[in-house]
Amino acid sequence: MLLSNLGFVSVTWVFVWATLAFFNVAGNGDISIYLYAYILTYLIIFSISYSTCNFYLKEKRFNVKEKPISNRLVNYFFVLIILFLFLLSIKAFNLMTSMYIWDYRAKAFGDATESSVLFGSQVNRILYSILVEGGVYFLQYYFLSKYFISGKLKNLILGCLGVTLMCFVMLGRSPIYYYLIIFIFAYFRLNPKNIFRAFVISIVAILLLYFATYFRSGGGVDFISFLNQYLIGYHTYGFNLLNYRLDFTTLDTLWFGQATLGSFSYFFLYIFEKAFDIDILYFMDEAYTIKQHFVVLDSGQEANAFYTIFYDMYKDFFWFGPIIFGIVFGMIFSFFNRLSLVSNNIYIIMLYFWLLNISFAMIFRNPFATNGYVGFLIYMIVFYFLSNTRFQKI
Repeated sequence: MLLSNLGFVSVTWVFVWATLAFFNVAGNGDISIYLYAYILTYLIIFSISYSTCNFYLKEKRFNVKEKPISNRLVNYFFVLIILFLFLLSIKAFNLMTSMYIWDYRAKAFGDATESSVLFGSQVNRILYSILVEGGVYFLQYYFLSKYFISGKLKNLILGCLGVTLMCFVMLGRSPIYYYLIIFIFAYFRLNPKNIFRAFVISIVAILLLYFATYFRSGGGVDFISFLNQYLIGYHTYGFNLLNYRLDFTTLDTLWFGQATLGSFSYFFLYIFEKAFDIDILYFMDEAYTIKQHFVVLDSGQEANAFYTIFYDMYKDFFWFGPIIFGIVFGMIFSFFNRLSLVSNNIYIIMLYFWLLNISFAMIFRNPFATNGYVGFLIYMIVFYFLSNTRFQKI
């Protein structure tokens, strides 16, 4: 069905929210026709690439080996991550009760000039984002995949536990939000005829997000404001900020892939820089500075950090950005969507859910600029080799 097709969901998700932003439904301000055309260009090229690749792959037969993953190793890892997050949550709670909640939100991360009250140095913060957040991403995709393969709800609960603790520690909502909508997608793909139950689950998810927002705001948000500001507005802020920041008629300094590849390019270039003792200008340094600035929208809301993945595409290749990345992403998404239909290989299903997460996240920020995703792929590789070599019989 179309509603369970990775490409269709990806295109529809971006198109709906971009169109609502274009018609200023949330009252945050208009976006230019150039920005809307830029996004439509990406969606059209992505759709062509996805459909062409999908047509070609239908004629191919895949013989995907069912490579195992050691459940015992994953369970040990799960206990380790949960224990660490639980202890960190105690520290976070003590800090929250000793300062204004928004001060905690800002100071928990720290910045280039101020250390984190939660982690101390920025080095510790980066290590946490790679090793712990990366571990949470690995575990959530693992348990989502186990649910997808077995249909057992206990896997969803286990996957949600780490995500919930991580959200509490950083006082964020995005990871739990992504987890809920990915679960709804997975449930609908497993039960395509049970639309009513999927609808009920969606309503429950919205209510959970409302209560999370209510707590995060200190009790200052009613439900109607939540729907307008956090449901519609939250999904369209990125386009308003992007419209504020960029002039799509003027050629800017190009970064040739470094911006869109985010954390992946940063760590690769950092190793390259140290190995050859050269100086490299990093896009992430510029992006971090820009995204700390608050912008007052037409609705009076202040927003920052949300610049969507299209900001980085523009910075990389100007108007060629949506064409280049539309082709590349279309092919990758089509390949893994096809593999997920013919195989229950857990590594493939995990990557499938990762791509789905990227689809949902790209209207908010560049998901590749997430250190945790680097950690996720590292853990994927580590567990693959541990499970299929020395520890194969565990």
